[in-house]
Amino acid sequence: MLRAGLLGSPLTIWAQTIRMRLTPEEMRGRVVGVLRTLMQSTPPVGGALAGVLLGGPAVALPLLVMSGVMAVRVRRARDPRPRPRRRGERSRRPISTVSQP
Repeated sequence: MLRAGLLGSPLTIWAQTIRMRLTPEEMRGRVVGVLRTLMQSTPPVGGALAGVLLGGPAVALPLLVMSGVMAVRVRRARDPRPRPRRRGERSRRPISTVSQP
């Protein structure tokens, strides 16, 4: 484990340097964004797959249902369109605590 940590850092620096040199400047934000999304999404996906494969059908269904519920909630939270209010629902505007002169 220590050896992997010691050897992994120089490789990360090397890979980042090559990636930045090869990527056009106007595309760097997108390239880095996609790469980070892929790197940060693999542990939860791997965990979900491991749970399904190792836990059997008794664990698979609740895991898949909860993963779907969380995915829908995240998608709705990131949706920039305003959500229609239900009857009797108040506005979500934050109340300012600073008085305006």
